[in-house]
Amino acid sequence: MKRFLCAALPVVLSAFLLFGAEASIVDLGTFGGHQYFYDNGSYGSFLGARQAAQASPGFDLVSITSAEENQFLVTAIGSMPGGEGNLRCAWIGLFSTAGTWQWASDEPVSYTNWRPAGVGAPFSEPTGEDAGVMYINDVGIPLGLWADTWSSGEPFNAIREGPPVSGLDSQDEVQGYPGPSLTVGSENPFTQGVELRYRLPVAGHARLTVYDVQGRLVVTLVSAIQTPGWHTARWDGRNSRERRVLSGPYFVRLEVPGSEVARKVMLCR
Repeated sequence: MKRFLCAALPVVLSAFLLFGAEASIVDLGTFGGHQYFYDNGSYGSFLGARQAAQASPGFDLVSITSAEENQFLVTAIGSMPGGEGNLRCAWIGLFSTAGTWQWASDEPVSYTNWRPAGVGAPFSEPTGEDAGVMYINDVGIPLGLWADTWSSGEPFNAIREGPPVSGLDSQDEVQGYPGPSLTVGSENPFTQGVELRYRLPVAGHARLTVYDVQGRLVVTLVSAIQTPGWHTARWDGRNSRERRVLSGPYFVRLEVPGSEVARKVMLCR
C-alpha cells in the first residue's frame, strides 16, 4: 500500500440505505473494475447472506483474489462510520465443497489470508469447516484475516461485490445499483486537483459540493439539472472565493433528489 508524506488516506465512503430497506449498505468504493459494499445486516448462514447479495442483479458475496484487493477492503471497512462492522466477522464468498475451497465467482482460489497460529488462538485457520469469513471487529485479531466457520450458526455481516465497471474511463452504469454513484480519480491524495465522476440514475437536479471536516461548505462544484448517466467535474483545491484551502481531508458530496453519496479526498500541498 502506498504511503504519503501528508497522511494515510482513509478510503472513501458513504452510508445510506440501498437495495431496498433490508439493512444498512455502505458503499466501499471501487477496486480493479468492481464496486464493493458492506452489508451491516445480521445473517446466520452463508446461504442467507449470499441470497441477500444476489437479490440485486449481478451482485454476490465478495471473491478476494489478491493481497491488494484484501488490503483495499481492510482500509475501506476501517474507514466506515463507526470504524468497523457491527459484528465480529463478515461473510465472504468463500466456501468449501468436499474439502475444496472455491469462490462464489468461480475464480480460482490463488490467494488466501487465513489467520495464522498464535494470532488470537494457538491454532491456525482453516480448521475443517465449510464457509469463509473475514475478521472485522477488534477481537484481538487484525482486521482482514480470514477464518473458516460452519455455513450456519453465528450471525455475521457480509461483504458484497458488484458486476464489472470500468470506473473513470467508462460510461457504463452499475447494473442493479439504484442510487447515484461517485468516484474519485487515481490522483488521490492530490496536490493540484482531483477528478470526480458521478452517475445520476435518472434525470434531475444534481448538487456536487466539497465540505471540510467540520462540516463547513468549501465550494459548490455543480448545481444543475442534468441527464442520467455519468458526468465529470474537477476540484482544484480552492474554495468559493478562489482561494487555496489548507492541506487535509475533505468530503465531496453528491446530492440528488432522495439520496446522496460522499467520498473523502486528501489535499496535500
